[in-house]
Amino acid sequence: RLAVQGTARVMFARHEGQDIGFIFGGMLGPCYRGQQFSYDAAWKDLSIGNLLQVEQIRWLCEEGAVRYDMGTASGEPMAYKLHWTEAHPTSQTWFLQPR
Repeated sequence: RLAVQGTARVMFARHEGQDIGFIFGGMLGPCYRGQQFSYDAAWKDLSIGNLLQVEQIRWLCEEGAVRYDMGTASGEPMAYKLHWTEAHPTSQTWFLQPR
């Protein structure tokens, strides 16, 4: 839906014709919501993930974006977000059952 609406933002890192990383998200007005990014582990030492984040932020600033929402940074799997974010919201899931 983001692509059809023209609000998707996708970027690929490539080397010699091979994809080595990507970053994907979408715009809602002036706010960007990051959805996913990943990179080839063979390129870890060159910080491809960080480079994709920096370039995405640069592009978003040029576009006039005012916020980059990375979602929750809770838990060890999301710890990489902490140095990119100003606020660290948490989310909880509750299951309600009728009596």
